[in-house]
Amino acid sequence: MKTVTISIDESSINKHPKIIIRFAYDKVLIQIAKSLRCRWDPKQLCWHIKYTSENLIKIIRAFEDKSNLMNHCKPLISTLQHASIDSNLALPIVHGSNSEKRLEVPEEYLETLKRRRYSINTINTYCSLFSQFLNNFEQKNPKEITQEEIKKYLLKTVEQRNLSYNTQNQIINAIKFYYEKVLGWERTEYWIDRPRREDTLPVVLSVEEVLAIIQSIINPKHRCMIGLLYGSGLRIGELLSLRKHDIHFYRMQVFVRQGKGKKDRVTLLSKIVAEELLSYITEYKPNYWLFEGPYRRQYSRASVNMIIKRACKATGIQQKVTAHTFRHSFATHLLEQGTDLRYIQALLGHSSTKTTEIYTRVSTNALQNIRSPFDGLPYPNNVVGGNLLPKKT
Repeated sequence: MKTVTISIDESSINKHPKIIIRFAYDKVLIQIAKSLRCRWDPKQLCWHIKYTSENLIKIIRAFEDKSNLMNHCKPLISTLQHASIDSNLALPIVHGSNSEKRLEVPEEYLETLKRRRYSINTINTYCSLFSQFLNNFEQKNPKEITQEEIKKYLLKTVEQRNLSYNTQNQIINAIKFYYEKVLGWERTEYWIDRPRREDTLPVVLSVEEVLAIIQSIINPKHRCMIGLLYGSGLRIGELLSLRKHDIHFYRMQVFVRQGKGKKDRVTLLSKIVAEELLSYITEYKPNYWLFEGPYRRQYSRASVNMIIKRACKATGIQQKVTAHTFRHSFATHLLEQGTDLRYIQALLGHSSTKTTEIYTRVSTNALQNIRSPFDGLPYPNNVVGGNLLPKKT
């Protein structure tokens, strides 16, 4: 087999962190890059994709047997080759040609995260954010960084990147974890302002919109995935972690294993989805995961979101729809059917009813029974609204 050199670097394109892939022209490698949803940048002459640990794993696995990868990627490849398919693998932050100038997170930071049984997504997020923080003070011992310096770093980061409330909070938590959990400092010794929580409402689809999205999907596996997101109110991570034995057809239930907060729960299984699932399992014969990607590996989040994006485009839905939108719609529609809020809380796996109560603010049932004060005015039916406006002189 022909061996080519492929370089994998970390860089920024339009102020967004990207994984950069470069190789000499090769039709096979181009097809692999396209299959991974990488995009070609004609200015920088490279393929690129959003920098996430998930994408990094996919790229390394897709290219490793067809190339001589750059030296800074070889330890990562070795780690991946010896990892089991369902292991909680936390990837180190991989840097490009300037890696000798970049700082990695302390080993005890990663060990403490694992010891406290944080999820793989949280581990990767914390390591990435704390690595960025350390590299901002690369000439300084992290134990010597003052609260004032941390506040300035947060202010600069928020202003430059226009961060959301949740992302800003994650940065704070990643920093606090090191000083409070790893070093064991008292909470009073390390304190920083937190942003005000944004009071936003979830995006909710109508029943007709959900039906239109699902009907536009031809692939049986994809239909089952979206059907479970809506019909069972699953989070995307819970959907992708399902095994065949987690679907209880006789009891019409879905067993969610170790969902958010490391909690097991049982939720509903739609009869319509159950029929499609039986047909899908018979045809596709999934082995380990209920929904498997290439080489029978766990299906990726990016692929699920791509399915949703294409379906929304096909149905003409303009609002931004994500996998979590179907969970919001599931809860809201149950509430509108008259389901008790406490049952909805249990089905969603919320620890508190306060979290579930947000769906009372987007339910249309109560609003439909309220009349606008304008509707009570003696407004003549034969008068067009435009005639009430003052005429131009």
